[in-house]
Formats: sequence, structure tokens, C-alpha cells
Amino acid sequence: MPKSTAPKWNLGKPLALIFTVAVIVALFSLRGYSQEKKSKRPGDRVRNEPVIRKPEAEARHPDDGQALITYIRQHLIRPPATAAYNLTHPEKSHFTQYSRQSQNAYGIFNAKPKGVFVEARARDGEEGSHTLYFEKHLSWTGILVEPDPSLFEALMSKNRRAFAVHANLATSDGSLTSRNKNLPPNPSLNRLTSNSLPGPPVPSVPLFSVLQALNTTRIDFLSLDVEGAELQVLQTIPWDRVKVRLMCVKANRVPGGPTFLTQYMEEQGYASLGLTENDVWFAFL
Repeated sequence: MPKSTAPKWNLGKPLALIFTVAVIVALFSLRGYSQEKKSKRPGDRVRNEPVIRKPEAEARHPDDGQALITYIRQHLIRPPATAAYNLTHPEKSHFTQYSRQSQNAYGIFNAKPKGVFVEARARDGEEGSHTLYFEKHLSWTGILVEPDPSLFEALMSKNRRAFAVHANLATSDGSLTSRNKNLPPNPSLNRLTSNSLPGPPVPSVPLFSVLQALNTTRIDFLSLDVEGAELQVLQTIPWDRVKVRLMCVKANRVPGGPTFLTQYMEEQGYASLGLTENDVWFAFL
């Protein structure tokens, strides 16, 4: 039988060569990865390293914001009353204690009906109120924010025609107070701040989140008195998404006082209308 003339392939040498090249490439790749990791500066990420979301990034994540808005709607907001007012001094028109805040605002608005206000802190909803006149006489509505439990209970007893929120206003865009037992089991809601009020801790929520929870981003009158944290609260607001026609901001306890407040608000496009006793007034032009 004739011998086959087909070539005989010797696969041993090519396979050994391929294996050798693969090992060399792998070694160089591992060496490069190791050097890259050693030379990595803090905050840098090695190529193909998985991204780990940091807390500050989570705070800006849309899902986190929506969870907070839902929490505010379900746990913190009380609807406007429908019963008759239960005021200690129903004969009064203006309830402010000094500086004629409601009278000044009334003159600026020229008796505008059906406006929207935000008052923080609202206290008992009557004594010293900057907004009750607008609600009673001009059919305004709005948002009353009060963190003190006893004052909030008194506020609810007045039957105000406004939404009431039992909370502190946060001084960062984080979120709520962690020791509140009613918080939902959501890890994104654990970056919370406590407060010095007596009794159970009260959640601290950004003012913008409260506005979002009530689908309100255009305010006619904002009265802000939060014991020295006014500038920090204002800095949590995205001013490209919120517009306030007129605001009265307590300034006597703010570090830097009216000067710092005015500088910041002018940078946001607001004009200073001047100072009345402890309050600085701003208007959006």
C-alpha cells in the first residue's frame, strides 16, 4: 500500500509558542494593573474598577429625593383645617409682635388675594404670626413649619387654613433625624440630624423637599426665623427651581448678620429692600 504523501503537522512547537506569548502578555497586564493601583491617588479609580456610590452622591440621587418627598407627604404634613378658626384673639387683624412684618408685606403686595406663603417657624400659628393676616383677610394659603411639639399641637388647635409641617428645616441637602422610630426602612434616609428640642427627636428636612412634597415652587411670601440657621437653610434651596416674590429673614443670630445674608441673596438674583429691626427683606426682581 503506497505511503501517504500528506504533510505531517507537528503541533507541539506552535502550541508551546502560543502558550509562552499568552503568559508574557498576562504578566505584563498584571504588572501594569499593579503599578496603576499603587500610583492611584485618593479619589482616583483604577480602570474597570466598579464605581461605589458615596453618601454625598446618594444625596443627589433622584430616587433618594423621591423617597424623602414621599416620607414628608405620608408622615409630616397635616392638611389645612376646615373647621372655624379657634383663635385666642379673633378680633385682631395683624398678629406680629414687632417690625410690623405683616403690615409691611401687605403694603408691598397691595392687597393681593389668594397668594401663597411659607412661615418657618410658625410657633402656635397665632401669636407673632407673619402670615395669619393674609390667610384670614385675603384668602391666602401656604405652609407652616414648626418643630416644637407643644407649639405644633397649639398650632393645630388654631384651625389654620394652611398645610402644617412638624419638622426642623435642614441646614444641608441631606435629610432627616435618624432616631425617629417612624422613619421608613430606607438606607438613603439615614443621614439625619438631631435637634436640641425637648421630647422625641423631630425630623430635619430641606425646605425644597417640603415644597416638592406640596408641588409648590413659587412662593409669594417667605418668613424665615430659625434661630440663627437662616443662611444655611437658604443655601439648601436650588434657586433656579424656586422663586419667592418677597421674603423676611431673621438676621440677628446669623453669623455675619445682614451683610452675609444680603451678599448671598443678591448672588441669587434678589434685591435687598432694607432692614427692619432684626429682619432683612428681599424681593425677586
